[in-house]
Amino acid sequence: SSPWLKVYTRSGEGKLSIHAHGVMFATAAELLAVLREVDLLPQWNRYCDTASVLKSTSQKELWAVAGVRLPWPVPPQTLRVHAKLGVDRKRRRAIVAAARSPQIDEPSIPSDASIPRDLLGRLELPVE
Repeated sequence: SSPWLKVYTRSGEGKLSIHAHGVMFATAAELLAVLREVDLLPQWNRYCDTASVLKSTSQKELWAVAGVRLPWPVPPQTLRVHAKLGVDRKRRRAIVAAARSPQIDEPSIPSDASIPRDLLGRLELPVE
């Protein structure tokens, strides 16, 4: 039997890339609920001191932000992502969740998805 979750990471060009592939025995509604529980991140991730959904544009798309505090000497950081949920066309009955940092010149960033004031002084950590 194979592991139920594989996580791959890559960094370079000032970006952190994370790819997770796994099998979850859950309904689509249960997976959506987990993705939307961003505000619970600080309860189980000791390096996250705050997190919230900034804007939900549909059942399958949202903007979220998290405050990250890693051990010294890494300064406090902000992680903002635009996440979408879709169907994997290669595999039947598979759901794909993709999240990445919005690009600075991205015209689709909603004005109410900006970084909260209490996180503005932190470095923004780009993720793809």
